[in-house]
Amino acid sequence: MSEDRNMHWQITDEYPSSILRDFHIFLEDLSSVPSPLTPSLNLARKTLFALNSRMSRPETGVTERTDQVMYPLLHLFYHLSLESGLFSLGAGERKPWFEPNLEKIGAFRAMEPEAQYFFLLETYLQHSDWESLDPNRNFGVQIQLIGAMPQLVLASPGEKIPIRKDSRGPIGFLSWNLGYHGLYFEYFGLWAATEMPIRKEWPKTWRKFESLALTRFGKFLFEMLNEKGLLPDPDEEEKMLDYFLSRDDRMVLLNLADRLHEYFQDSFPTGTFANMLPVVEEVEARKGVFVFKVSLRHDPKIWCRVALSSQDTLHALHRIIQQAYRFDDDHLYCFYLHPRSDRRDTYNHPWTDMPPFADEALIGELNLAPGRKFRYLFDFGDRWWFDIVLEEIREGEELPGGPKVLEKKGRAPRQYG
Repeated sequence: MSEDRNMHWQITDEYPSSILRDFHIFLEDLSSVPSPLTPSLNLARKTLFALNSRMSRPETGVTERTDQVMYPLLHLFYHLSLESGLFSLGAGERKPWFEPNLEKIGAFRAMEPEAQYFFLLETYLQHSDWESLDPNRNFGVQIQLIGAMPQLVLASPGEKIPIRKDSRGPIGFLSWNLGYHGLYFEYFGLWAATEMPIRKEWPKTWRKFESLALTRFGKFLFEMLNEKGLLPDPDEEEKMLDYFLSRDDRMVLLNLADRLHEYFQDSFPTGTFANMLPVVEEVEARKGVFVFKVSLRHDPKIWCRVALSSQDTLHALHRIIQQAYRFDDDHLYCFYLHPRSDRRDTYNHPWTDMPPFADEALIGELNLAPGRKFRYLFDFGDRWWFDIVLEEIREGEELPGGPKVLEKKGRAPRQYG
């Protein structure tokens, strides 16, 4: 494959896959007018059904009553759009909506196809929470994928690599744990995945695989990642653990200080990435009332909606969550504000000796915008995980009396059960 490393690749609407073609349809349909969202902040079912019919590989067996999670491609596009800032969650009079950032969408469309592709790929690999993208929340799939990488890259493009449980080596774990990510890599044109026949007793969201076959472009990309040292050596167990445990249960595949495309510039024509957008942009400090939805990670049907002032701190958010769930506030905690959960975006209990501290972090100065998701871990022993999403910012409003619980759903669990 040495000739592939030295050639100039060209990405189009149809190569290495149709992901750009489909994503442009997604943008076209949803950026013309704000689209309503469901109470769970997913795209409306009728919207999904109509979009699905226009995709290159439409899902079968769906109806106008099918939820977003049953459309893997559209589920991926929804999360990539929010994580990259192409869309945000807006607050309507009656319903929340999927609000387009027309300026950023215009800038995205103006990029070269190669830049558009890497913009989406960077968002997926570096800025998205892999567990949230897979409804089955298979933990540790990144470790297993990196462990299997040496076996994958030895194969020729198009060669089917069995990944069933009885397969030899780390690759055998991928069959049951890849889940939706097996499809996502295929959507990006990195491999072709052969699925197992679905059994009646399986949950509807289960996706299990028999084999993977790297595409020519996928083999090139994975070999380059290995050669440039962007993936840890699976034989060095200690480094593998350090690589992932820094994220503390909120993991993505790559942890790069630089943007991924910068390592591949020599493989594309000069100037291809000249107008490349940053995936994450700085947001100015905002004043007003911030409304968050806080869901229990192991049972998202249990949630609360809370409101805080821009002048409140993350410690105040911790306190109001404790109040809403009737916990005793008797353990340490941590907020992970970025999917990568690196130390720059981790805010700790003020009693620890690890800054930055939550009681010094003003909510209005944290670069938060509607749609931003992050996590909160309470009690490092029992490990109560909560998923938090900023639903809206009521600019110009005040919140007399301090943080408030606006709404609660479901019966809160006992802290010590």
